[in-house]
Amino acid sequence: TSDVEGEIVKMVTRSGTPVMKVGDVCQKGDILVLGSVNILNDSQEVVRTEYVHADADIYVRYEMAYYQEFPLSYQAQTATGEVKTGCYIKIGNWYIGSGCAPMENYKTAVEEIPWRLTENFILPVSLGKITRTQYKTEESCYTEEEAKNLAIRRLYRYEEKLINQGIQIEENRVKIRIQDNACVSSGKLTVIKKTGVEN
Repeated sequence: TSDVEGEIVKMVTRSGTPVMKVGDVCQKGDILVLGSVNILNDSQEVVRTEYVHADADIYVRYEMAYYQEFPLSYQAQTATGEVKTGCYIKIGNWYIGSGCAPMENYKTAVEEIPWRLTENFILPVSLGKITRTQYKTEESCYTEEEAKNLAIRRLYRYEEKLINQGIQIEENRVKIRIQDNACVSSGKLTVIKKTGVEN
């Protein structure tokens, strides 16, 4: 059965009897291939029916709605230039040293080096260095060009996700506009997807 509604654009049946053909429009839940084959005699009369496992590749074209919106204003984080460092020793799951506690408004980078007796023998002890860079949060606003570029990147990531799921994008009719202090992307994507769910 079909798991989407759309036009069948390609159909390869390996076993079973097709109920629909290329060009037909299927609805979600429609049976596409029967798990049976009629055996005919020379007069093309059905003499018996054999039941088989239905096996087919069926591709359907349909439209997907796309909508995404984000405000033009956002909280920007910028470094103040103040940097704090600390060191610690890690023994198993224990930490000994300074600067290990988390600090608000600081971004943290940690570098940890294990202690080795030989190249292949590593002790459960590490020396760590913590570097914390202070930042401040300020209200900022995307320009129209920045907002549209961000919207395009988000749309590309969405399309890439679809492609990784085996969905082919045939047409993109998404428009990006600025309205009411927000960037709005809306429209439709025409896609082709392999369909078919066993019953």
